[in-house]
Amino acid sequence: MMFGKRTVPMYVSLKRKVDKHFQIQEWKMLTIGKDVNYVGMQWRVIEENGRRMLIGHMDRYIQELTHMPMGRKDEDDRDLTKEEIAQFKSGLQKAKWPIAKLAPELLHGVSALVQGEAVKKVVHVKALNDLVNCLQAMKEEGLARLQIVPVDLDNLATIMDASFANEPGRKSQAGFISLITTEAIKNGPVNCNVTEFQSSTISRVVRSTMAAEAASLSLALDRHLYLRLRFESLLHGEPEFSENWRHKRKVPGTLVPDSKSLYDHLAKTGSISAQRQTLIDLLVASDLHESETASVKWVPNKHMEADVLTKAVVPNDVYRKLIKDNVYSLVPTEEHQVEEGGRKQLRQGQRQRAKERKKAVWGSLSGVASPHGRGQVCIPVILFGVASPTPLGLHPHARVGVPLGA
Repeated sequence: MMFGKRTVPMYVSLKRKVDKHFQIQEWKMLTIGKDVNYVGMQWRVIEENGRRMLIGHMDRYIQELTHMPMGRKDEDDRDLTKEEIAQFKSGLQKAKWPIAKLAPELLHGVSALVQGEAVKKVVHVKALNDLVNCLQAMKEEGLARLQIVPVDLDNLATIMDASFANEPGRKSQAGFISLITTEAIKNGPVNCNVTEFQSSTISRVVRSTMAAEAASLSLALDRHLYLRLRFESLLHGEPEFSENWRHKRKVPGTLVPDSKSLYDHLAKTGSISAQRQTLIDLLVASDLHESETASVKWVPNKHMEADVLTKAVVPNDVYRKLIKDNVYSLVPTEEHQVEEGGRKQLRQGQRQRAKERKKAVWGSLSGVASPHGRGQVCIPVILFGVASPTPLGLHPHARVGVPLGA
C-alpha cells in the first residue's frame, strides 16, 4: 500500500512510477473521519492533538469474534474431541488474523497456542477465549489499530529479542519489531511507524541463551535487509545487485538487541562460539556492523519493546508509548540506566562468586585419588537418576562415568 498527499513531490513521483509498471484499477481517496475498506481492514484519516495521522483498524471484525463454548464442569486437563479440536483451530486462526496486523503484545500468546501437542486440552480453549477478550478490550480502548504518522524515512530500526527454553517442549522463541524512523532516534525520542513484527518458535536446536539470541538476530537481520531493499526501491529506484549488495544499501539501518553478551560479540572483539550455526550468525552480523552497513545499538531490558513478542509479560511503558503515541528512543531513560547499572554489578558479583566456588572445589579435590588413573579427578553426580563417578568434562548426556580421553 502507498499513501500520500497529491501535492507532495515524492508521492507524485512514486505514483507515476507505480502507474508505469503496474495496472492499478483504482486509487482510493481518503477523507478525514471516513472509513475506506481495503485488504480486510478499514482505513481513515484523523486528527489528534493537532497532528494528522492515518489509522488502520478491524473494529467490526474484532467485535464479531466469539468465544468457543465449553462446559462449566470441564476439567482443564481434559483432551478435546476431534470436533472440538477443529473448532479450536478455526477460532485460533480467526483471532490470529487481526492480532498479526494490529496487536504485537498478543502475538506471543497465539504462537504459544499453536505449539505443543496436536491434541489440545480445555485449558487451551480457555487461553484462546482470554485472547479474544484481550483483543476486544484493546479495541474498546483504541489500541487495536495501526497508526501511521508523518516521518522522514532515513533509518530502519529493528528491535529483536529471544527467550531460551521457555516454550512448550523446552523450545525457544524469537521476535522482532521494525520501525520506520529517522537517524535522530539514536539521540532521543522521535516519531516512528511500526512496519513489521513477528513472533515465532526457533526451528533449530539451541543449547544456550546466546544461541537463541543469535538465531533471533539471523531472522531479524534477514527481514531488516529485505525491508531496506523495498524502501530503497521506492525512494531511489531499483537497486543494483552484486556479490556485495548488502554493503551498498542507501537506506541506513540499526539493529537493537537487549542482550549485552550478543552486543559485545557484534560490537567488540569477543570469544568465539563453539556452535557452528551460532558462530555463522554472529560473523555475518558483525561484518555488516564493521562495514557500517547496519549499526548496532544496545538497550537495557527495561527499555526493550520486543519482550512482548517472546515472553508472557505485561507490556512496559516504553512499548505503550510506541503503540499509543508512535514515539520511541534508543536512548534509555536515566531510571533505566541506573537500574541496569545495578543489574550489571549483580551479574559481576555472581560471576565472581562462581569463580570462588569453582576454585574452592578444585582446592578441596586436589590430591584425591582417582580410580581411573593418575591426573584424573572424579566426583559423584546424578545423571538420569543414577549416581555414578563422572570425571569433570564428561558430556552431560552420558549415562555412565568414563575417564576423559577414553
